[in-house]
Amino acid sequence: MHKYLIILSLLGLLIGIPAFAQSGDACNIEAPAEPVELQLISWPFAITEFYAAEMEACSEVDNLTINVNLIDSTSLQEQVRLALSTGGDSPYDIVHGANGQVSEWGAPGWVMPLNDLVDKYRDQYNLDDIPQSAWDDATLDGNILGVPAVGNTLHLVYRADVFEANDWAVPDTYEELWALCDTIGFDNMDWELPFALDVSRARAWELEFFMLLRALGGDYLGDDLMPTFNNDIGVEAVDMFKQLWEPSGLLTWLYQQLTSTRFRMNETSVKTLIVFFGIWYVTPFTIVVYFAGLQTLPQEMIEAASIDGAGRLQKIRHIVIPYVSSLTVFILLFSIMDSYRVFDSVYVLSGLNPQFKADTVMTYTFATAVQVQRLGKANAMAILTVIGIMVVLIPFLRLMYKEQIAER
Repeated sequence: MHKYLIILSLLGLLIGIPAFAQSGDACNIEAPAEPVELQLISWPFAITEFYAAEMEACSEVDNLTINVNLIDSTSLQEQVRLALSTGGDSPYDIVHGANGQVSEWGAPGWVMPLNDLVDKYRDQYNLDDIPQSAWDDATLDGNILGVPAVGNTLHLVYRADVFEANDWAVPDTYEELWALCDTIGFDNMDWELPFALDVSRARAWELEFFMLLRALGGDYLGDDLMPTFNNDIGVEAVDMFKQLWEPSGLLTWLYQQLTSTRFRMNETSVKTLIVFFGIWYVTPFTIVVYFAGLQTLPQEMIEAASIDGAGRLQKIRHIVIPYVSSLTVFILLFSIMDSYRVFDSVYVLSGLNPQFKADTVMTYTFATAVQVQRLGKANAMAILTVIGIMVVLIPFLRLMYKEQIAER
């Protein structure tokens, strides 16, 4: 695979010549000797559109054509991931990416290191003005895979007139914000929207959590570069963050009334809910099957056992249970097959969040195929799942067949 793709935290170097140093009315690139056509893919944003326009202006240079494609970031990641994971030539030459893509696309070797180009133009374009921490985010295993240019900013917006009218102090911390929301009351009908966070994109959840983690004095990594977001401060940040999306409903309300504590979604509670849902889901079917089977139980057998002096428990143990044993095997087989295809309950209750450790065969296969985009592995998992089901079921089917033959 030709590694023509350059991953950029924002657009940086183009054919060895920096694009961000242009004046706007001229392209700082010499005309190549042979015709060159480059494909740039990015997503619409004020600063990315600026860089895209600067790149597109270079199409005025002889023998150089730069095609710009601006799509939403989710579609961009899906298209790039699909194009690169299949092997072959990359359809994109320059890609606008974020910090997460440095490792995702860099680890498999999908992108071209820029070390030589950065060293070549470091002094000419003052690349040392970019903080070293930003360069570190764009570097993987010593290879610079992107030129960082823009960092995210956090905007806090509030109604100044409302705060002044109610004599409220503007919150400086999340604790103060929570306290203010409690003062207003989320069930206060006079307020349509007392507080909001924009998490419309999946990455926004990570950003908001990181802001909250930093606000509490925590960080992703410690001085020894080991993860620290899973310490006590990280847990506190997660608890505070999840309060905004606290599940509500009859059972949640009942739990809170009985325990005087808020219901928490953690590994234990999620797995417990999944188990209870599975029991609730299969119980009606089991009862109907057993009820139908008991209707065919010969009353003569029960009467004969009563004459012989058998008690209720003896009748159940020696007559009823053996009589419905074939139904028990059938229900067991059905439950095994059904357990292999469990997906919706786990998807809804866990959101496929790895912290809950609640994956089933189907959810793991789905995540491998859709989220990780490893279609070959997911295909193999699906085939092995079918083989596994057959390995489990065949002995039971043979047992049932032998029992039916013996009864005849």
